[in-house]
Amino acid sequence: METYFSIGYTTVSTLFIGSCVGFGIAAVLNTYLTDRFGKGKVITLGAAIQVTGYAIILAPPPFPVIPCAFILVGLGVSLQLAQTNTYVALMPNSAQALGYLHGGYGLGGATSPLIATLFVSRGIKFSYFFSVSLAVAALNVLILLLTFRLERDAEPSTAKQTSNNDPSIPLDLVRSRQTPTSTRPPSREGTMDESASPETPVSATVVQPEHRGKALLHNKTVWVVNGFLLLYCGAEVSIGGWIVSFLIEERAGSPSVGYVATGFWSGITLGRLILPRLNLWIGEKRVVFIYLLLTLAFEMVIWFADQLVATSVAVALVGFLLGPLYPNAISIASKLLPKRLHTGAIGIFASVGALGSALFPFLTGLLATSHGTFVLQPMVSALVVGMAVVWVFLPNVARRSE
Repeated sequence: METYFSIGYTTVSTLFIGSCVGFGIAAVLNTYLTDRFGKGKVITLGAAIQVTGYAIILAPPPFPVIPCAFILVGLGVSLQLAQTNTYVALMPNSAQALGYLHGGYGLGGATSPLIATLFVSRGIKFSYFFSVSLAVAALNVLILLLTFRLERDAEPSTAKQTSNNDPSIPLDLVRSRQTPTSTRPPSREGTMDESASPETPVSATVVQPEHRGKALLHNKTVWVVNGFLLLYCGAEVSIGGWIVSFLIEERAGSPSVGYVATGFWSGITLGRLILPRLNLWIGEKRVVFIYLLLTLAFEMVIWFADQLVATSVAVALVGFLLGPLYPNAISIASKLLPKRLHTGAIGIFASVGALGSALFPFLTGLLATSHGTFVLQPMVSALVVGMAVVWVFLPNVARRSE
């Protein structure tokens, strides 16, 4: 793209900004659209908007139009993220299910560089790469239509039959099914909106969407998870986007070290598929500190080891350890937040995460311009430490006493 349009990295980075704008719009509209049209229609609408964005890029149009197309892509992706995460969070063993869901993201991250490299090596115009994205997105629309059938209250059927003792189901969801019109139980931090008194019927709190924005702004869990995902997505995309340049410049690697980026995203995928059960065994909050400590240790290997092989292995292990953190954060948030806030909160999480995935790689690029790609490791290490600090403030997951 840089060669085709004769532009630099700073200009190309406006694509990240376009995606951020789209995610931001979705964060504002998610709750309203879901209340107005229902989950099935909104998730399908998001997929259709994503297809439209890719179709515009495929042309390709003049460069200023492409960031605008990425606004549509970001909007469509965010609408789908909010609905799919909310849907999966209601499933039995939601932590493992979220791992599978987000493992698909890692799989896409692992295969996309390989496809892009194939296109570039054969001299194919950059925009044709998005024909693959367009085809996958179009297939996604069809799958969503067949799966959700534009239903307003799309929900896993197994969620209605799940035992009340299943810790993966949010407590507020269990209570709402047990006593749909009874009085609200005493509030516990992170599990209910402070604005609802103990005498307020559950149904009354659910049908007041105008209060949801205020409830989200005043909820400690929302702020902590937002801060954590801002730093997490910044670290993840900074590594995935800059590790090849780091290895070429700092470790004298050849252009073929592009496989290391694939190794990183493959580690992300495997971590999300394998580690969720361990998360539940150790504790979803506690295990994050273990992963971050090990991640920091392997970051030191990447930073100071001179051997390319050792660095490449450490990069894959960092991906493996970082992988479960995003779905784990969503899983915990779904248990701490009342169900009525899930869609709005997850939409905001996606938007803030997108901001981090654009901001920190962009800052890394600016610093690398003057100081070299060496700055990648101090940047990522600082983000990992920041994630640990933010995570300390997350409320403990409430547990049933009976």
